[in-house]
Amino acid sequence: DKLGWMAVGFGTEMPNSPMVITWPNSDGTITISQREATEHVMPRVVANPTDIATLAAGNTILSANSTIIAFTYPLPSAPQNAVPMIWSYSTKKPSSSAVDATIVQHDKMGTATMDLSQSVNALATGTGATTTVVGTSTQTIIPLPTGASSHESSNEDIPLTDSEKTIRTHGILMTTGVLLCLPIGIFIARFSRTVSFLKGRWFTAHWFVQFIVSGPIIISGWFIAYNFVGEDHFRDSHTRVGLLLLLLYIVQMLLGAIIHFFKPKRTIAGRPIQNYAHALLGLTIIALGLYNVHEGYGDEWLIIFGSRVSEVPDEDWFHLVSKIIPLVYVAGLSLLPRQWRQETNARRALPPT
Repeated sequence: DKLGWMAVGFGTEMPNSPMVITWPNSDGTITISQREATEHVMPRVVANPTDIATLAAGNTILSANSTIIAFTYPLPSAPQNAVPMIWSYSTKKPSSSAVDATIVQHDKMGTATMDLSQSVNALATGTGATTTVVGTSTQTIIPLPTGASSHESSNEDIPLTDSEKTIRTHGILMTTGVLLCLPIGIFIARFSRTVSFLKGRWFTAHWFVQFIVSGPIIISGWFIAYNFVGEDHFRDSHTRVGLLLLLLYIVQMLLGAIIHFFKPKRTIAGRPIQNYAHALLGLTIIALGLYNVHEGYGDEWLIIFGSRVSEVPDEDWFHLVSKIIPLVYVAGLSLLPRQWRQETNARRALPPT
């Protein structure tokens, strides 16, 4: 693949790790841009970095078959036999040769542990390439040794970072709460209220699943993501829909309690409008949940971590869930005529007022 840009950083994960991002330009120059980010967003240029990366022009090779960009950088003061590093690259060129040019998200990323205490052989010498550098320092720095990476293959071989584990937990909790527990509670209400021996019990099971079981799962999953993001909340559709889902869930719980505990006087006029609003709001929450779960594992993970949840996107489970939920609910609607007959007969049996 053609190289867009490549980067190495010094730390265990992207946030707060100093990074050296470099790319060749069409005019034969090379840009070295030292950047840092406080979270998983495009890193910004550090105006006066503590340690300065300097192009090693003699070891830099630009050819049709390969690109090698060498630079020097101060050795870390910490133990040098196991230095944590991060790496990433993209095949898309930055917007310009400027050190603060906009860069697109990386195609691949990973971590490595480098042993910088060992001696190395002489680096290859570049020939036939113009290596004018954009945005470098004149400081003299010793060469950067190389080491053996503990994770040199694709994303599947790289263990999840703490940040990835945190977001995975968020995804599991929200998917379980919104796409498993809440639909089960809806199906309990839809299917059991017309069954004679369950008519007096369905509400207990319904509110237990929707509030006691689903509530802690959904709220915990939401706050895990909220705390992970830090200060930049609700910056995209996934996070904004997530907030909307939480608010709608709280409204739905309150509406359900009002409907159950503050019943209007029964008349032959029919069901109160709040009952229909409760059902419609429940379906809206499930629909938004399907959308946001897909956004989360499909796009948000890629935005945050620069890689997909899987190298080969496996959406079979989501397609199955997105079909099962509406099909089961539609099947439950077949019981509506029976439910309406039962409710009509119950209203007609009311004593005259």
